[in-house]
Amino acid sequence: MGFEQSEAVPQPSEQPLEAADSQLIQRRAEYVKLVEQSFFDLREGTKYYGIPKEWLNVFLRGPPQEAAALGPINTSSILDHTELCINPATNPEFVAEQVFAKLVEWYGVDGPFVERQLFMDKKDGQLKLETYPLYIIPHLLCNNPETINRYRLAGAKPFLISALSTARDLKLAVKKQFEIGKGTTRIWRITPATRLPVILTPQDLSNITSKTLIPAGKKSGSIRLEDLNISERNILIEIQQEDGTYPMDTSSTVTLGSGLVGLNNLGNTCYMNSALQCLVHIPELTNYFLYDYYEKEINRDNPLGNDGKVASAYAGLVKHLFDKRFAGPSSSFSPRDFKYTIGYYNSMFADYHQQDSQELIAFLLDGLHEDLNRILKKPYVEKPELPDDKVNDLEEVRKLAQKCWDSHKLRNNSVVIDLFVGLYKSTLVCPSCGKISITFDPYNDLTLPLPVHKKWIGKVNVLLEEGYPKSLEVELPKSATFADLKVYVADKVKVPINELLAVEVFQSQVYKNFEAKDSDTRYLPISDLIGQNDEIWFHQIKHRPGDLIVPVFNTLSDSRNTKPFGIPFFITVTEDECYSFGKIRRKLEQRYSQLSTFNFFGSRQRLQHRATEFPGIEDGDDDDVSLADPEIPGNYAFSVKVFDSSHELKISNRYGRGLYGYSRYPQEDEEDDSLWIPRTHNNFKGLPDLLEKVEENKRRFYLYGAKSTETVTSEDSDPGNPGDGADETNLMDSDPSEQNLAPLTEEANGMQVDDDEKEEQQDSESELESIARPLIFEKNALVCEWEPTFFDTFFTGIEEDGLGGRETWSNPEILENAEVEENKRLMAESRRKNISLDNCMEMFSNPEVLGENDLWYCPNCKEHRQATKKIEIWSVPDILTIHLKRFENTKSFSDKIDAVVEFPIEGLDMSKYVVDSTGEEMIYDLFAVDNHFGGLGGGHYTAYAKNFVDGKWYYFDDSRVSVVDPTESIRGSAYLLFYRKRSSEPLGGEFFRRMMGEIGQRNAENHKRLQESVKQDALRADSIDESPTPMESLNTTESGTSATTTTDVCSDENEQGYHELKSERSDETESLVSDNLIKRRKKMLGDGHVDSTIGSPASDVDDNVSTFSGNAVAPADINDGAYGDFI
Repeated sequence: MGFEQSEAVPQPSEQPLEAADSQLIQRRAEYVKLVEQSFFDLREGTKYYGIPKEWLNVFLRGPPQEAAALGPINTSSILDHTELCINPATNPEFVAEQVFAKLVEWYGVDGPFVERQLFMDKKDGQLKLETYPLYIIPHLLCNNPETINRYRLAGAKPFLISALSTARDLKLAVKKQFEIGKGTTRIWRITPATRLPVILTPQDLSNITSKTLIPAGKKSGSIRLEDLNISERNILIEIQQEDGTYPMDTSSTVTLGSGLVGLNNLGNTCYMNSALQCLVHIPELTNYFLYDYYEKEINRDNPLGNDGKVASAYAGLVKHLFDKRFAGPSSSFSPRDFKYTIGYYNSMFADYHQQDSQELIAFLLDGLHEDLNRILKKPYVEKPELPDDKVNDLEEVRKLAQKCWDSHKLRNNSVVIDLFVGLYKSTLVCPSCGKISITFDPYNDLTLPLPVHKKWIGKVNVLLEEGYPKSLEVELPKSATFADLKVYVADKVKVPINELLAVEVFQSQVYKNFEAKDSDTRYLPISDLIGQNDEIWFHQIKHRPGDLIVPVFNTLSDSRNTKPFGIPFFITVTEDECYSFGKIRRKLEQRYSQLSTFNFFGSRQRLQHRATEFPGIEDGDDDDVSLADPEIPGNYAFSVKVFDSSHELKISNRYGRGLYGYSRYPQEDEEDDSLWIPRTHNNFKGLPDLLEKVEENKRRFYLYGAKSTETVTSEDSDPGNPGDGADETNLMDSDPSEQNLAPLTEEANGMQVDDDEKEEQQDSESELESIARPLIFEKNALVCEWEPTFFDTFFTGIEEDGLGGRETWSNPEILENAEVEENKRLMAESRRKNISLDNCMEMFSNPEVLGENDLWYCPNCKEHRQATKKIEIWSVPDILTIHLKRFENTKSFSDKIDAVVEFPIEGLDMSKYVVDSTGEEMIYDLFAVDNHFGGLGGGHYTAYAKNFVDGKWYYFDDSRVSVVDPTESIRGSAYLLFYRKRSSEPLGGEFFRRMMGEIGQRNAENHKRLQESVKQDALRADSIDESPTPMESLNTTESGTSATTTTDVCSDENEQGYHELKSERSDETESLVSDNLIKRRKKMLGDGHVDSTIGSPASDVDDNVSTFSGNAVAPADINDGAYGDFI
């Protein structure tokens, strides 16, 4: 609308104001006066402010009561969702600045000031109001990770700018939004395909459908935006890089960097950093992601994949390491996005604990394979088999191998398969029927054992049925199980394995029962199961079905307490022997003749005595005598107590593991047919005596000798002369609990019992006595309680005359083990020799017998068998990953093989290791090594890698990168070795050969285009009639370093007048060096970098209008109501 003085001024309502508020009348009059005055100060740039039309109508023409109730001016109601642009549907009114100020003084304002300015329309020479200025959404293109956060914190927001402003004004406003100081910049108008972030990286440029450079330099920077047809809302600003180029210059092509970028440690992520540095230095794989070939092969519908996210994350990582558009000048990069992605799809890598580098590579290659699998629908494929009559036919075996590979490719086909996967040949031979099974399986890393004699070496003790205890040194693989140990011991001591029983002894009690059902012996390796100082005892126990195996404990009793000593042992009791105290006692005495050198019990004649040999027992019967000895009482030297399950401590610790190594306590209703050993825990007080369970008429014979027995200290003691009684030791008196062996009755306790009840009780007792009852039952243990005097005689050897004996369990007799001695000799020899990769290869193909937990089902025998297995290399992939097995596959990470394995840097001939070598040359060269220092539970990973850009070797230690000699990688820390097949063509087959050819052709064309652009720039620079002036100054670049660049005239301008964007600007007297552009081009060509297809970059100092694209959208009239469609 025009602003002429003749235009009618809005007048207040002429309705009668009989009751009008005098204040309202006064305000309306003052409003009219101010409006009329504003017509005398109309000029370009005069400010006007928007007011809701409804509000102004009420103020000017509304009834007094309604006008008096007016609230603040609600300016938000005339704006759209941007809160900056006016909603055309609201049709607001605009008043001059002084009028608006007075209204705000009277009523206040609710919302932002909606400011607009007058401009001179050159078409008709009239002043008009720019109701709809340009709405600008600023963006910044940045490829330097170190500065992205700084610009993001600036908080750039959309803003309005007049279409009458210049291009330089626009750039100045955008720079203000991002707080960009000194530095050469340029701006673009862009058309996004999707919503763009405020800060763009080069990878976001693919979401821009069109872009046009806006001239904002010396010559064209004064052109108005309306003349440049600026109508797009999205404006992008970019900053010149150190080499004189802009990120947008190379946005359409890769600018290959050196790849010498370290990876920052995010917290125990060195395992990831080292693995990635090894993989990214495979040129075929890196170029596949760098040049976006992966995008055409992403399989987002694969249920086994990761929605393509792992592949995309890896591509982003590669670009930040090898594409200068992303890498920028930084020497290191933080792979946070990649770490988050792999952690999302595999919880093992989600936290910041140390992990295995080899496991990460296995997961990453599998994830990349499934994300890039070219097979969209995997068919069902049966694994081919070879008939038994053709297993020795080499040609048939080759056909089987090809069928297996083809079957694998029907379901798996990706760049990972092309580069990393080969075939194993696995041969199984049944030990029973001789059945041979041949299969072929894919592999992507070759796991090699190290020929180092790293075995579990320990000592176990053995108590056989006869003889003193013995000690046996054992040597087994660390992966061996308790079952393997039991077989080994049985073989060395020459006893049937079913007669051996093993326990761990601690403080003379059983700490672990290896025979228990819930024991962890079934799955833990022997190295985890048995510690270096653990006391392990194997007991030989001859038994038959139905026999009781009774645990026996030894205690020493004094007046204050009872303490266990020695080792627990076991006796076997038949069903009949359970009723005989004498037979049980003799079995115990037999064991003590093995545990003491004082063979007192074994020296006595075992005769069947008669009742007449027991003077004083008149009514005795020979059947009652049993094995009683008239000279030696049944509790001589030690008394026998009964420990049943009621005395166990049913306590579990907080980890759910019971005392003494038991995992839990069986419930009463559970059936447990394994060996029962009580949890004693020093709970040996108050146990009942076994003699108390013997019938009275028999018990008196077993206690007969207690009245006249003296302490026996010599094997020469005369059994027929019990002694003169001067030095007698009354064993009954030594145990107060045995002074009265008569059964307690209610009458004996002082209770009154009537005759009838007493007679009934006697009849009941008589009936019970007539029924023989066993002395021990299932889940009964025996405790032999020794008196101190006899303990000293039998076990300490402190008898005055040198007689007596000593215990035999502390220093058992050593059994010679020739196998262990020979292995020790071989181990000493191997330590003097260096291990070579060839030694590891040979050991890899050695046959092995499967363990009992890894049995093979023989289809002929219809049984699981311990077959002989042999794995051989059938084919080798182009990229060969060798995994040196330095860690044992156990739950203990304390052990690691740090031996140095000598491997070739160049010229590894794999043909001699391939079982079916066809004569093809198979020479491999090393290109990367993944190192591990320390133990698996805590260590550090680094990498050596040969950079394919410059052909030099480098050492990557997280963010640090340094040049290195590849021979330094041959050390004990080498964990993963990466070899590539020597070839004059790209590896990986036809796909990679075609891809690398296309990339080479594309780079050649870009290089040629860049050379032509340099020539054009030189001709164009010669036509510029400008004399150089000393305008070049040392500016601080975005990376924080200093470089000599042409000063950005806009950045040096005083920004004090920023809010007053002038419509016209005088041409600044700027000078610049005319060949600056040529220098930048030559610098790029000198580095060998490929330039973009953009003809000639324009910047603050180079207004090269030939670079403008012709796809600008014609702007709408800035005063047209249809402008709302653009916002």
